[in-house]
Amino acid sequence: MRKVVKQRGPSVFEQAMRAADAEPDFETRIRLVLTAIRELLGRDDDAELARDRRPVQERLVEAARIAPDTALRLLCDVADRCGIETEAGRQALTVWTREPVAAEFARTWFAAECLIEDNAELGVWLANSVRADAVSAEFRQLARGHLTGLVDRHFERYQFSGSSVPVWQVLYALGPASRSEWFLRLAELAEERGDTGEAARRYELAQRFGGARTPGKR
Repeated sequence: MRKVVKQRGPSVFEQAMRAADAEPDFETRIRLVLTAIRELLGRDDDAELARDRRPVQERLVEAARIAPDTALRLLCDVADRCGIETEAGRQALTVWTREPVAAEFARTWFAAECLIEDNAELGVWLANSVRADAVSAEFRQLARGHLTGLVDRHFERYQFSGSSVPVWQVLYALGPASRSEWFLRLAELAEERGDTGEAARRYELAQRFGGARTPGKR
């Protein structure tokens, strides 16, 4: 006798997407999609998330058109739970790097960093995009300010970390492209705020890495 295969019904997420697709207004539809994805992530059933993994990623890439920061952060949450496709990460990062929201940059960078740490290909791609000027001027400005401040505040964490660390990948792409030159800049920041001991230590590190400037000389 031939075995009868029971057809599965639509998942809760699929039903939510059908309801969203019935909404004619694009922005309203995207809000419904984002709400459904948040609800899906809020459930403990990773099997359900894994089942809808591909359409969730596709919907987030679509949502990035009007909410790049939110979409990228949710994509990071999906990646933490069940992984993502490289292309989905690349598309979401593309939109974000062209239209970042200044007030949300720090939170979104954290999500982008998580994606890159899980997928080295995305880190290489992002750095190359920065070098090729495929990102917006605003992204370059926000990234330089935020990442320089991050390394300045947590210098001991980053001083000897490898060049494949996402922070250094992007900073090198923004330029200068050497650790010694960045140490010089970071030494100057410490010097400007009157932290002479930290400035001297950073100047010494810069010299060890090939920098020529000495403490107190600009």
